[in-house]
Amino acid sequence: ASLTLNIPLDLNLPLYSAKLSTVGAGAGGQGATIDGGTHSWKLLYSSSVQQTALWQGIMPSYWNGSRLFLDIDSITSSATINQDTDDIVLSAQIMRLAPRGVNLNTDSYRVAFSSQIVVQGTPGFGDRSTIDLTDFDGLLAGESFKLKLDRLTADANDVYINKFEIIGLRLRDK
Repeated sequence: ASLTLNIPLDLNLPLYSAKLSTVGAGAGGQGATIDGGTHSWKLLYSSSVQQTALWQGIMPSYWNGSRLFLDIDSITSSATINQDTDDIVLSAQIMRLAPRGVNLNTDSYRVAFSSQIVVQGTPGFGDRSTIDLTDFDGLLAGESFKLKLDRLTADANDVYINKFEIIGLRLRDK
């Protein structure tokens, strides 16, 4: 008899390890900003231009290839928020890097998944949003990957005029 383990995938994506790239950020795009100042690490996304952050990793060998979710913990420092209208739009993509010999200098993400997120209305208090990643570029357990997270400021639904502050990211399968 064989033993099958059902270990849930739960990968922390440290904010301080993000690659702040202009590649793939769209016309005039730029990298998001890491803020390691007072209180906690933050990844800041501007409201004026599309910004991008990338993470690289290796999918654990115990991952069973099931659907992935990206949890985004965020706060705001602005005291002027209308929770009925102040939304942002984030897009997440996964690119398989190994073993097919992908050129790391070229983006070849298959599908982008976007989510309209309602910005939390109380300064300093957190909120969690989730993007459902149903396509992960054929990624298998034990293979390298890149995850790209963009703020889509050109989207008509992205109307929040302040910086969006991410305080935590987690990739999970349940």
